[in-house]
Amino acid sequence: MDTYLSLTVTFLEQSRPDSPATPEPLPYCLKDQIVLQHWQPNITGYRDLYIRVGQPYLWWQRLVLSDQELSAILFDSTTELYALFHAGTAIGFCEITTNSAPETCNIAYFGLVSGYEQSGLGGALMRQMLAHIWHHPSKPTRATVNTCTMDHPKALGFYKYLGFTEIRREDTTIRDPRNMFELYSK
Repeated sequence: MDTYLSLTVTFLEQSRPDSPATPEPLPYCLKDQIVLQHWQPNITGYRDLYIRVGQPYLWWQRLVLSDQELSAILFDSTTELYALFHAGTAIGFCEITTNSAPETCNIAYFGLVSGYEQSGLGGALMRQMLAHIWHHPSKPTRATVNTCTMDHPKALGFYKYLGFTEIRREDTTIRDPRNMFELYSK
């Protein structure tokens, strides 16, 4: 029998800052042995990191896609992937899309694997991604992101601290991902 979860999705945006920071060239070393770089994973590599980052928060949207559907998103010219590596192992990622609306860069996914959340790396990664967005060739006038009540408990405050403002909230109900995927029932 299916069970359902109620959640609230909060949509946020950031207007172009007056003086955006100049991004460092990629790959960019954030801390000793921590490197941020443009990422071109295969489907298996993407799903692996997606699960490692999102499993605690019941991320499921990309897990229901076929390889072909996921490839169409990841390898589209409007999608950019960046990964954070620690000693050669991917520990987080950011996925940016520029097709959500004219003059908008959307942060579709952002997160770190469990154990790195309180390291300061999330803030460093997001600041780097925002600097990249404000220097993006599409010349965006806003950056968008959303979070929900199933995300990290500090996610909403984190985005607001970094200059995002709430534009709307939506209450919704979803089928419990733990019933859809074996990996969430372990």
